[in-house]
Amino acid sequence: MNIIWYDTAREDLDNIYEFYFPKGVHIATRIYNLILDEIEILRTHPYMAAVEPYLKGREYIFRSLIIKDGIFKVVYFVDGNNIVITRIWCCRANPRDLA
Repeated sequence: MNIIWYDTAREDLDNIYEFYFPKGVHIATRIYNLILDEIEILRTHPYMAAVEPYLKGREYIFRSLIIKDGIFKVVYFVDGNNIVITRIWCCRANPRDLA
C-alpha cells in the first residue's frame, strides 16, 4: 500500500520534532523516527488501529494509531490502495479540536 501525507500531517511531524529539539537532537530524532516507523507498519496492517470516534460520520472511516505510550495519535484513512495520513496529534491536546 502507498502512504500519502496531507500537508497538515507533515507540519504536525515537523512541529513535534521542533518541540523536542531543545531537549536534545537525539531525543527529537528518536521520536520523529519512531512515528515514521509506526506509520510504516500500516502498509501491511492498514486496519490495525481503532476507528477515531471524534471523526465518525465523515466521507471516510478515520482511524487513530496510538504511538509512544499514548502520547501521539496518527489519524489516517484508507482509500483503495492508499493510506492517507491526515494529522499527527498530541493526545494531551483537546481531541475535539480534531473535528
